[in-house]
Amino acid sequence: MKVSRVKILLAVSILPQILLVRMISLYPEKVELYFSQSFYPLLFNLQQVFIKPIPFSFGDILYLSIGVYIGYAAVRFLLQFKLPKTTDIIGVGICISLLFLLFQLNWGINYHRTPLAEKLATEIEYSDSLLIDLTTRFAIMGNALHNQLTSSNTLAVTIPHTKKEIAKRIQSSYGDLWDRLTILSIQKHMIPFRGHAVCC
Repeated sequence: MKVSRVKILLAVSILPQILLVRMISLYPEKVELYFSQSFYPLLFNLQQVFIKPIPFSFGDILYLSIGVYIGYAAVRFLLQFKLPKTTDIIGVGICISLLFLLFQLNWGINYHRTPLAEKLATEIEYSDSLLIDLTTRFAIMGNALHNQLTSSNTLAVTIPHTKKEIAKRIQSSYGDLWDRLTILSIQKHMIPFRGHAVCC
């Protein structure tokens, strides 16, 4: 069976994608300015229009579907025990290329932005004992807050707010934090805060 040129190009597009990401990673300030603070918030808000009405985690369903498909393909391959055809190999290549593209657009490129420690001009060195001490403090604080909400350590906490109310509270708190960071002029090229979806 003859494979179309478009499918071949889609399959091998993983290579220029990897090269492009490697090149982008050399310019963290540009990633911060043009992707993290400009393109990504727009993409996130656009996705929320379609995903927000769904009452379950769309990402979990996607990962589960991919896992089930990979398992099905592996079992089928082992049972038939045939060498994969060219169309099968190209199909796998297309799948990998598209998943890589989706991952990079939805979050991956953010890994190459200016590190938060650099923006805050702080040291990131720490010892294992300091990390253990900090996580222990968080665990104690979390347990204390849980005990204030309910006397049972096994039952789920009943939250007296709707999801919309919680989202508004988070957005308000995050907006105040962003304003304080802006006042401190931590970032050299600051773009005005537009909505709750920007990543930090």
